[in-house]
Amino acid sequence: TILEKNIQALLSGVNEPLGNKLLNFIQNKTCSRFNIDENLNIYDKTHNVFMYENLEEELNFFYQSILEKTPRYPFICIYGIGNALLIKNLAKHYKHLFVFESEIELFILALSTLDLSE
Repeated sequence: TILEKNIQALLSGVNEPLGNKLLNFIQNKTCSRFNIDENLNIYDKTHNVFMYENLEEELNFFYQSILEKTPRYPFICIYGIGNALLIKNLAKHYKHLFVFESEIELFILALSTLDLSE
């Protein structure tokens, strides 16, 4: 699966502690707070709200804004993985991307949806 491939990439040395934490969560708990729809919009069941009002427009805005403000940066730090589309698109422009996410379920959801293993 996409999730297994992404976790294997983490365990291979990219971020072994995160890979182990994700495996432990998957083995012991279920993801119950968030869902992702066919358009890759994330639904928060606790707050009954979608993460994006206009997914394509919002992702494009953040993508352009980040690129404009960090033209020669070798790395960037981002808080929130979202659906991982922004991360996947930005990865082409930076040597390193550091993603901080407080919700482990969002990491699992994103890593289940998009192949970020490369």
